[in-house]
Amino acid sequence: MLLLRTTGLEHVVPIVRDNLELIALYRQIKSNLGRNEEYRIFAEPSIDRFKKQISWYTEYEEEFSPLRAVFASCSLQVQDEIKSALKEKIDTVLAHFNPDNGVKNPDYVAFYQLLLQCIEIPSLEDCVYMSRLADGTLHFVLTEWGFLSNTSNAEMGIIQKIRPLRNVMIDCIYTDGTPASQVLLHFKQGERTWKAMTDGNGKCNFSLPVGTSFEAYDVREEGKQRFLKGFNVLDHAKYQLVLEAEDKPMPPPVPPVPPKQGTPPPVPPLGVKQPAEAPLPHNRKTVHVMNHLNEVLTGVPVHVWGEGFNLRTTTDENGNFYLHDVWGTKKVKMKIGDAPGKLKIVPDADYYQMTVYPKKKRPWWLWLLGILLLLLLLWLLRDCSCSCQRPTGVPVLPDSTVTHRETVPAPPDSLAEPPRDTVLRGERGSLRINLQWGSTDDLDLLVINPCSDTIYYKRKRQVCGGCTGTLDVDANAKPEMAIANPQENIFFDELPRGEIQVGVQMYNKRVSNTCPFRITIQAHNFEQVIDTVLVFDRLRENMIIFTKKFD
Repeated sequence: MLLLRTTGLEHVVPIVRDNLELIALYRQIKSNLGRNEEYRIFAEPSIDRFKKQISWYTEYEEEFSPLRAVFASCSLQVQDEIKSALKEKIDTVLAHFNPDNGVKNPDYVAFYQLLLQCIEIPSLEDCVYMSRLADGTLHFVLTEWGFLSNTSNAEMGIIQKIRPLRNVMIDCIYTDGTPASQVLLHFKQGERTWKAMTDGNGKCNFSLPVGTSFEAYDVREEGKQRFLKGFNVLDHAKYQLVLEAEDKPMPPPVPPVPPKQGTPPPVPPLGVKQPAEAPLPHNRKTVHVMNHLNEVLTGVPVHVWGEGFNLRTTTDENGNFYLHDVWGTKKVKMKIGDAPGKLKIVPDADYYQMTVYPKKKRPWWLWLLGILLLLLLLWLLRDCSCSCQRPTGVPVLPDSTVTHRETVPAPPDSLAEPPRDTVLRGERGSLRINLQWGSTDDLDLLVINPCSDTIYYKRKRQVCGGCTGTLDVDANAKPEMAIANPQENIFFDELPRGEIQVGVQMYNKRVSNTCPFRITIQAHNFEQVIDTVLVFDRLRENMIIFTKKFD
C-alpha cells in the first residue's frame, strides 16, 4: 500500500461533495515514504465483475482491526432481483476497470454516485469510537474520505488522515472567581455539536484532534445560544471560560431532615446493580439522598448521566446534590455510590427524594453451581483441543475463495518449466512442504492442518494436537525485494495425525497470467514432487494442490 506525500496537497481535486460530512478528495502520489506520515491510504475498493460485488480491501487488517470492522459493513452485493437500472450502472462502472483492479479510464463521478446509492459511508464519529476500542488511547481519527483522481498507475481508496487527539479540559469560572459548577455548555466544531456539564469544580473534558478548533456556547433561559469563546486545539494549551457572576443560579432551599430517634441499626454496605432511571422535568431540582433506613447519606459519590450531560459529584452535609439545566423531558440514569436506588418525586416541593437500598447477597450455592458448570465445560472441551480430525467444510482465508482443481502438468511447449532448485530452503522437520517458482510474482503457500487451522503469511505458526506447523520462508511480498528464484517453506516439528491440504494463492501478479511452480512434500518415509502451473483468474484465489492423510 503506497502513501500520499503531504507535499502534494496542492493536487486536491474535490468532486460531488455537497452532501459529504467528510469533505476531501485527494490525488495519490506514488512514493516510498514510511508509515509515520500524516496521510495514508486506509482501504481500497475491490471489484468483482462476475458477482457484481464491491467491497473494501485493506492491508492494515491486524493493525487496525477495529477500524476494519467499520468498513466491513461497507460492501455492496447486487442480488438477482435488484432493479435493472442499477445493474446497468454497475456494468458501466465496471467496464472501466481491468481484471486486476487497475484503472483504465474510470468515470469517477459515476462510480462515486453509485457508491453513495448503495453503500453506507461510516461517519467520523463511528471511526473515532472504533479507534477508541483499538488501544484506548484515542491516537488517530479518520477525518476524510474520497476517491483519487485519474493519474497513471494510481489507485483509488479511502484516505485516512492521522491526527493525535488531545484531552481538552475546560475550566469554567464566574467573574467573582468561584467555579461554575453544574453548568451545561454547548460546543461546535464544523457541523458537529455536542454538550457537556461541568462538574463540582467547574470543569469538563473531551478529546479532539490537534490542529482543529471549536467554539463554546451556553443557552439562555429563552432557549437561545450565546457565543462564549473560540479555541484552537494545541498540544499544551489551557482552556478557560468566564461567565458573568449574575448568571450564577441561586442555591435551592434545603429540605427538612427527618429527626433521628434512638440509635439506628448499622447500615449494610451498598451493593452494585443497574442504576435507576427517572424522567426529569425542565427546571433545577435538589435530590435528597437517604438509605432504606431513612438515614441521610452524606459525602457519597454520585453519577448522573443521560443525553447531552454527564455529572459526577458528591452529596453535601445535608445529603443533597443538585440537578439543573436539564432541557426538556429526558430519561437519565443515576448511581449513588455503587448502589441501586429509587427516585421519588416529592409533590409541591423543589426536591426529589432518592432512597438507596443495600445489595442482596447471592446464596453460596449459586457460586458453587457456576464453578461446577465451568469445570464440566473444560472437561467436555479437553478432547476437542487435542483432536486432529478435520471437520466437514474447507476453511477460507479472509477475502478469498477456495477452488479445488485437478493438478494437470503444464504443456512443455507452451509454458516455462518450473524451477528445479535442488537446494530447498528452510527447515525440514518431520514434514516439509516447499513451494518453488521462477518469477517475481508474489505466490503464497498455505497448509490447512487436521484442526482446520490455516498456516500462511498472516498466521505463520499453528499448533494442532501437539504438533506445530511453521512458515519459516516467505518470499516476494514486497516488490522492491522480489527475486527471480523464490521459495516458500512450511514445516512441522512432529508428523500431524490426520488430513492436511496444501494450497497456492496468486497474491500479486507482476509478470504474466501464468506461473509454473513446484510443490515438494517430504516426510520420514514419503516424498512427492508436483509440477503444475497457476493460471491467473482472480487475485487471492486459493487453489488446493495436494491432500494427504497421515496416520
